Amino acid sequence: HYDVIFDTQGGTPLQSRTYYYDQEIPKIDEQSIPRKKGSEFLGWKPSHNLVGEDGTKYKKGEIIKDGSGN
Repeated sequence: HYDVIFDTQGGTPLQSRTYYYDQEIPKIDEQSIPRKKGSEFLGWKPSHNLVGEDGTKYKKGEIIKDGSGN
């Protein structure tokens, strides 16, 4: 299993979650995106280097982009 802990860097907190191998991680709905006065949410950054099933690499500390590079 994997424990997912969200560090919102001073924004509204998100509850930690536990996911299991091969479980799809559900999207966080618009209302649950962290908010922080004077800031704009740009996306999530992994705390480890990750590799997706399709070979896509996500570097530690870099914002995860969608398929179109956003």
